[in-house]
Amino acid sequence: MTKKYYEVMYQKAGKQVNKTYQFTDDVKAEDKLGSFVGSYWKHKISNLKITNLTDNIHYDYDKIKTLKQKETTHGK
Repeated sequence: MTKKYYEVMYQKAGKQVNKTYQFTDDVKAEDKLGSFVGSYWKHKISNLKITNLTDNIHYDYDKIKTLKQKETTHGK
């Protein structure tokens, strides 16, 4: 089993949150990281950035059009 490291950064209630996770199971990694994406799309958190530190892959959800939060017309 290979260890993979991820850094997750986001804002919640105006506060910056930075967390680092280590996974040896891809399914657990997808579940955990997916929960952050779900919270981002539901406007519970903002400015989501996920970095795969092992493979040096960076996702800035506000800068990637297909991943960006959709604006709501009925408020948050």
